[in-house]
Amino acid sequence: MGEEMIKTTCLRCLAGCGMYVRLSDGVPVSVEGDPDSVTGQGILCIRGKATLEYVYNENRLRVPLIREGERGSGRWREATWGEALDLIASTFTQLRDDHGAESVAFIEGGSKGYLDAWLSRFSNKFGSPNVTKAAQHCFLPTFFGSKFTYGALTRPDFEHPPECLVVWGANKHETALPEGKRKDMALENGKTLIVIDPAPTALARKATEWVCLRPGSDLALALAFINVIIREGLYDSGFVDAWCEGFDELTEHVAACTAEWAETKTGVPAEQITRIARTYATTKPAAICSGNGLEHYPTNLQMGRALAILRSITGNLGIHGGDIFWARPPLRHNGDPDLVAHDELPGDVMSVN
Repeated sequence: MGEEMIKTTCLRCLAGCGMYVRLSDGVPVSVEGDPDSVTGQGILCIRGKATLEYVYNENRLRVPLIREGERGSGRWREATWGEALDLIASTFTQLRDDHGAESVAFIEGGSKGYLDAWLSRFSNKFGSPNVTKAAQHCFLPTFFGSKFTYGALTRPDFEHPPECLVVWGANKHETALPEGKRKDMALENGKTLIVIDPAPTALARKATEWVCLRPGSDLALALAFINVIIREGLYDSGFVDAWCEGFDELTEHVAACTAEWAETKTGVPAEQITRIARTYATTKPAAICSGNGLEHYPTNLQMGRALAILRSITGNLGIHGGDIFWARPPLRHNGDPDLVAHDELPGDVMSVN
């Protein structure tokens, strides 16, 4: 068979970087980044480079195992797929017959691709609306904060580089290397970089200004930014008048959230809070790149909304070099009602997944 290259996508995280897999006589022997990939741009992070270590790891399960003995005994035996699937199906059926479908809850980790949809489809067809995951601490707070505020998720426009980039709770150089590299390219030629993070990350050490705040106090800082921008008249009045609703109520809501108030919550000096707010509001275009660090606290949804409000009132929404809406490719997405089979839940069961 000789050697050949297979074009594929890395699924070690949700970035979906392009990857080439080199085969020798049909066997994967190495991986490398795809230079034509929009997301990866030929770069693979350490997880992507370790793809074949997952495949060939000696501890990887290659056949189903069925427990023998009591839980915790560590006694397992190999089984065929047919035996394993029959056991799973019979157990699910017995639970539904004995206790009802809603007695079963489904939980998953950080899924990739269509796994979300398939698990929801399975649970709905089974008759249970009980599906959960770790997404309340990863992605969904930011997603819903954006969606509740202006309808969809936004991303920084690195292709038309921002004059000011705020990186908030995101360590992309360590966790999403291709995006970190895009930041580097966007920040060439003296662009303003503001890093808001309790940790002195590599990016923080290169920042124009590093804001070292108390962990978990991000929402107080964001509200103070909004306060300064509105109180000093630094908001984009044209954008606000044309596109924003509830601006007067917002003004009243943040009236007490002064920089001095936020200093007591965040540990960040009021002078620095005011300076950062002014810089972000007056440097156009500006973008905010946030990360999972903001989503690990009870305020995560409101933090997502506060970021969306900052983008909106400064007029940095939907402009080149700001935060832009991205077009969904013409594929079925995870929330497609037909794909997840919401309509197949019993009529008396509320669909909450």
